[in-house]
Amino acid sequence: MNPNFSMTMNTVLIKARSVGRKLVDGYKGIVQLDNSETSELYKSLGDTLTKKGDGVRAINLLKKAVELNPEDGKIASKLGQAYYKTGEPEKALPLLEKANVLGPTVSNYLYISKIHSDKEDFKKAVDSLETVVKLNPDNAKVHYQLGVNYDKLKNVDKAIEHFKKAIEINPYVPKYHFSLGFLYDSNEKHDEAIKCFKKAIALEKD
Repeated sequence: MNPNFSMTMNTVLIKARSVGRKLVDGYKGIVQLDNSETSELYKSLGDTLTKKGDGVRAINLLKKAVELNPEDGKIASKLGQAYYKTGEPEKALPLLEKANVLGPTVSNYLYISKIHSDKEDFKKAVDSLETVVKLNPDNAKVHYQLGVNYDKLKNVDKAIEHFKKAIEINPYVPKYHFSLGFLYDSNEKHDEAIKCFKKAIALEKD
């Protein structure tokens, strides 16, 4: 790797608030970065801008990174996430699915499940989340989301199972207890519901 690459990346990222493609291209010309290094620079800068809430410029830079390195699943994932966060799920979904083909990650499946759930395609959301559970069985947030989506599908037993699993993994999140309580209450299990509500309220007071 070019010995000046790390220095170049750090310099550009420091200027992330005001930088665009022109600055990256300028540094590329000065330091003579290859396509892989330039792609990494665009990816890192695009990710930084996404986190700062500057989705439009982030997408422009990440698109350039994908053009330079189309077989990098991490870049496709970053671009897909940026599209989702700017309210363009129809553009996000194929990129996240491509990223999973190149290298599946928990994050990709979570975003895919969010897109399907937002479209009220709860079966596909569940399918994606079940895959996440296989990759990361001790993720309380994933079990909670499975509970939510199974509830939408009217599969009460599976919803309860995953709400309880989320609580088992992380018993300190009030909404996990509230959600389980509401599910119990809607299914005439009022004693169990009251226990969940009391626990949730106690946690909120802490």
